[in-house]
Amino acid sequence: MAFQLELWLEITGYKGWSSEDKQMAAYGGFIGTGIVVAFCMCGTVIAARGVQAADRTGEPNVIAWIGATLCLFAAAVWVMLGVAWYSQAWRFIKNA
Repeated sequence: MAFQLELWLEITGYKGWSSEDKQMAAYGGFIGTGIVVAFCMCGTVIAARGVQAADRTGEPNVIAWIGATLCLFAAAVWVMLGVAWYSQAWRFIKNA
């Protein structure tokens, strides 16, 4: 959804957006991406602790491994989204 929103905004040329709105959206995109990546990293840490706990008790740890992998994958996707957002949003910040 975030990639689609980004593409739609670029295609429409941000019609009806003032320069202040564009600048606020640029910062908001960076902040939002950073928050989601931080949550993904927290999920990775929680999953790693789950792996350790499962190893200590002798229980299966496959769900924790899958959680860690998915959190890392999601973080990578959101970092790529942040880079894509940077490519179009930086000019709004630079021109302010």
